[in-house]
Amino acid sequence: MRRINTRSSRPVRNMVEGLARWEGKTPLQSLAEIQADWEPQTVGLQTMDGITVDGKKAVVNPLTKKVLGIVSDGWRPMHNRVIAESITELGEAMEMSINLTNAYNLNGGNLVCLEAQIGNSVEIVPGDDVMPIVKCIQGNGGNSPLAFSFEIMRLVCSNGMRAPVEGMSAIFRCKHTKNIETRYSWNFDGVLKNFSVMRDNMIEKFRKLAGRSASDAEARMFFNEIAKNVRGDKDDKADQTISDMIDVWNHPRQLSAGRNYWGLLNTATEYLQHYGFRNDEQMHLQNINGSAVRMKDEAFRLAISMAA
Repeated sequence: MRRINTRSSRPVRNMVEGLARWEGKTPLQSLAEIQADWEPQTVGLQTMDGITVDGKKAVVNPLTKKVLGIVSDGWRPMHNRVIAESITELGEAMEMSINLTNAYNLNGGNLVCLEAQIGNSVEIVPGDDVMPIVKCIQGNGGNSPLAFSFEIMRLVCSNGMRAPVEGMSAIFRCKHTKNIETRYSWNFDGVLKNFSVMRDNMIEKFRKLAGRSASDAEARMFFNEIAKNVRGDKDDKADQTISDMIDVWNHPRQLSAGRNYWGLLNTATEYLQHYGFRNDEQMHLQNINGSAVRMKDEAFRLAISMAA
């Protein structure tokens, strides 16, 4: 049976290098650096015979002239600067520091995202800290809304364990329609009211997981649930996923988390967010607002349930 290529040997972007790259940059500076300081343009559509297509238009990246998607007449663009300004405003409103951790311009500008640590790191177990992370996401192709996403990140070597902050995912999502500015303002108020409480609840649950030891038998049961009921793997594929996660569970970098349910969550999260993607861009897309986010959220709920 094969052994998994762990993050220590897999040639993907190093999280530590990513953190260092954005040190000292403001959100607007980072947006400009990734060539995303622009507002998407919309243009009318015509058939090859020159007939205008009613009710539809194309969304275009003004720098590259790439068509990002086809949308209805009701779709409204917003400048990508809103994501930089929102992160800055969030930190100022909550009187917390904001430190950029990553910036993404993916799929030709179809998805632009800035992420930052908000506030200070928090210790879960001695010597094992996590960072509250805020991401602001702009979907420019018609398929993704303007949204905030909140995560807790545990930085271990090149592995950034990320778990979505429970309860925050549905607070801020604004579709690109004619009243997007109004709904943006309303939803942003909801973020300000709820973030601190949700973050603190998440940290408390992480500490409870760390206080519940896990045997190798419990680890296999947990990974079995992840493989079959979270990922939906079947038969030999499920067996291979379980074997791979056991390899990650036994890797030296997981030792600081402890042989507990906190360590199990870190193992499952590392596997779900880093393995099985065609390339790095696909990995980032799925971890920003794709299937990996959903699966990590389910893994967290499963860990809480099994550790009770």
